[in-house]
Amino acid sequence: MVARKLLHAKPPPDMSYFSRKLEALLDKNCRENEVNPSKAIDLVRAAKLPQSVVSRWINGEQIHISEEDWASLSKAITDDPKARAELLAAHLMDYNNGPGSEMVSITVAGSGASHKSKANEILKLIESLPPKEEETLLTLLPLLKISKLLRDHLSSLANLLQTKSDLQKRLGRIPD
Repeated sequence: MVARKLLHAKPPPDMSYFSRKLEALLDKNCRENEVNPSKAIDLVRAAKLPQSVVSRWINGEQIHISEEDWASLSKAITDDPKARAELLAAHLMDYNNGPGSEMVSITVAGSGASHKSKANEILKLIESLPPKEEETLLTLLPLLKISKLLRDHLSSLANLLQTKSDLQKRLGRIPD
């Protein structure tokens, strides 16, 4: 990625949430502003931060960031409030570990709310099914996360059913 080229870093096997988001924002900035990756150092200079510090953040070697550095970095990286909020959320997620961390949720207002409402709709739908179908779906849900083949099959099935439903509506028939 552009940020790695910029700072001549090797990606660690386990990057922090913050480092991934920071790198993505640097890359996006370079693409949107048609900045050559070698010129991306200007973004770091605009933040008035040492290149070595920013390099450690991108490499995931350092997750601590002072308020002053945070203000400088976020202003230099983006003017978009949502992107800044996502960068902050990523930073906070790096600190979310240890006992009880699985119960803590860090979301950006506006993005997590719609996801949660969709999840609630899906749960209500599943709970309204007969017990056997409910059990079947509850068995498949965790597998969707790990099986691309299952996701592909379900997507194909959904497309097929949607096409059938659209055709039946055009013909004036109610789908099964």
